[in-house]
Amino acid sequence: MGYYKDIIILLLIVVPYIVFVRNTYIARNRETLKKALFSIAIGWAMVVASAVLITGVDYLLAESAYDASQITSGAIDRVLFAVLLGWVFPAVVVFFAWVIHLGINKIRRRWFPHIVFKRF
Repeated sequence: MGYYKDIIILLLIVVPYIVFVRNTYIARNRETLKKALFSIAIGWAMVVASAVLITGVDYLLAESAYDASQITSGAIDRVLFAVLLGWVFPAVVVFFAWVIHLGINKIRRRWFPHIVFKRF
């Protein structure tokens, strides 16, 4: 029954990463920073939407009236937390992607200088 939460968490990791690295050469420039901020904004919106979605699904799957009241009593706190700090998780994903791709590009320039890589 709780597999939907695993899928949502996987999407919260994969989507900001794909938005960040898609059709972009990762470097230390302003364009990459703009792409990173855009990816973090997309990730933040997904975190807020997932908080609302998970609350709604948990409410629908509640087995008793007591469980449903517990879910509704904590719903505002969950969504408020996602609104205020939902940008942190996508920012960590984008930061690690940026660092890893900078390292990959450095290794490619050092070991394969004759090959031109346009993406990655």
